[in-house]
Amino acid sequence: MILTATAKPVSSPTILALEVSIDRCTVGLLHKGSCLWREASGGRAAESILPCIETLLADLEVPRSALDAVAFGAGPGGFTGLRVACGVAQGLGWALERPLLVVDSLAAVAWQVATVKTQWVAVAIDARMGEVYAGLYSVDPEGRVQTVQAPWLADPHALSATFAKDLDPSMDWVAAGDAFRVYPHLIEPANPRLWGRIDATLAPRADAIGSIGANLWHAGLGVSANDAAPIYVRNKVALDVGEQRALRVSRGQI
Repeated sequence: MILTATAKPVSSPTILALEVSIDRCTVGLLHKGSCLWREASGGRAAESILPCIETLLADLEVPRSALDAVAFGAGPGGFTGLRVACGVAQGLGWALERPLLVVDSLAAVAWQVATVKTQWVAVAIDARMGEVYAGLYSVDPEGRVQTVQAPWLADPHALSATFAKDLDPSMDWVAAGDAFRVYPHLIEPANPRLWGRIDATLAPRADAIGSIGANLWHAGLGVSANDAAPIYVRNKVALDVGEQRALRVSRGQI
């Protein structure tokens, strides 16, 4: 099934959007002012993303040659997914001689909370290994996302204190992302009036990648395939045995 979201803002370019920074793979197409997207089903992202792209383009009767650019969720997120999305985007960029639009995946979460007023959003995504990817954003009513603080890797306990110390409760912050479910203490900072809304269901999604990518495209911020790269934030891929045990202890699993 193809899901539809009105693009914010309505945009003229035709942009293919890829998002694989988390466990699921979504592909979208921004075309004629709407972003249509679908989630790849079955198999690993490396195996399912290309068939999903081909099916979506065929269903919408849009040839690859009609694409103006390719946007991809650059992370932070899972290492393998980021490399898959970047690699596929680079391949298409080289083959079609089109620019790539490198989109912050946490900004794609913030985009989804756009309302009739400018909204301030604290995004926190579970990074596994007892850590969290966090970022701070503002989103205007047209869906334009501004970065207040670029993504960083945080200890969830320290992050709660950071939110309480640095975020102004008068700005009515939205807490967005699955880390607020995995680490519920994040929504219980020292100032109980900090959060105006909490949505732990939001995750990076291809329609958001496409719409943010359109703003980058209009601003002339596309890059060549050679210059595109994931936003890793974290260099370490896995915990050693001792670190795994310490993490289980901290979660009360031992």
